[in-house]
Amino acid sequence: MPNLVDYYTELNISKESSLEEINAELTKLKRVWIQREINQPEKARKMLTLIDDACEVFKTEATKAKYNRDLEDSKKEVHDTLDSTDAERKEIAKKWYNQGLNYSISHQFDLAAQSFDQALLYCRQGDDNYCSIYDRAAVAYKSVKNYDKAIDCINKAIIENPKNLDYYTTKENIFFAIKFEVLDDLEHGRQADIDALNSAVQKQREVLKYILQEGEKQDSFKDVTYALDQLASTWYWDDPVNKILALQYVDRYIAMLKEVHEEYWESVFKDTQSYFVLKDKEEQDEQERNFQGYQGANHPSVSGGDGGCYIATAVYGSYDCPEVWALRRFRDYILADSWFGRLFIKVYYATSPTLVKWFGKSKWFNMFWRTVLDKAIYRLKECGISDGPYND
Repeated sequence: MPNLVDYYTELNISKESSLEEINAELTKLKRVWIQREINQPEKARKMLTLIDDACEVFKTEATKAKYNRDLEDSKKEVHDTLDSTDAERKEIAKKWYNQGLNYSISHQFDLAAQSFDQALLYCRQGDDNYCSIYDRAAVAYKSVKNYDKAIDCINKAIIENPKNLDYYTTKENIFFAIKFEVLDDLEHGRQADIDALNSAVQKQREVLKYILQEGEKQDSFKDVTYALDQLASTWYWDDPVNKILALQYVDRYIAMLKEVHEEYWESVFKDTQSYFVLKDKEEQDEQERNFQGYQGANHPSVSGGDGGCYIATAVYGSYDCPEVWALRRFRDYILADSWFGRLFIKVYYATSPTLVKWFGKSKWFNMFWRTVLDKAIYRLKECGISDGPYND
């Protein structure tokens, strides 16, 4: 019984998954290891045998239930044995930990996660490498998108050693990965969890703020500059946006770089998130200056609003005209009420100033967009959108 294979751990399968989900995951794993047979024949053979055995265990609900009971009994016996052989236990934990590190270095994070699963089984609070095992395990779980397990592991490391800000950096990286995955889903038109996105952004900012505060107390240049750089990025790009605050973080970051790196701070700065924030701000300022010829007195860049209907203004010759008034109402009352609409607005304001700069005075550009916009405005008015005077 103690030697019963833990397929959940070995194959990185969630115990909470349904029988159908487990079998789907096993099918996917089998395809992966068939492809790896060329480069890793020995390991692939072992894994394919393991997967085939797991398929038998998870054949029916009855076989799954029996296996779960046997597995629980097996783990109890293992822990009883480990408690009486502490030196042996530590050696086994170290072996699995080192194996996990090797897999991580070669970017085989699925295998790394499985190795760390074994290391955690033998690891105990108070061991010399307790925090390191949980930290590296969190990175591996993050890489295979097992975010709940990653957060659980890094929290254990933080509780054990709250002064080590590297563990908070790992935690921030997990929230960044969650955020990135949702944004990638949005970009490719897949179903996305907007609540998860908002939560990840908020938690990422909270962890970064803590790193900044504690880094200043510890006089840690590395931690403070990391937090400033990442805070500048998330407040500049992620909703809710606060570009004024983002640029304040950039200014503080640059000041610290100049103080430490002196003559070559600019070469260091070019490899940072803050550099891209500042570069984007400079490009936006240039676009606004180039767009002056199309602005009316009430255009947002003059009156202090968030953004203008650049293409419509170029086509109709004024920001204050019936056609543009109708489009501005549609933007504020319809598009801004949904996440998809807000995403469209964000993309529009990122691209339209450049289009107007390049083609705004071209006859074909104006003819094409006037045809499109005239039809759109006609439909908007049919739907009750007014084209009367409007202030943003």
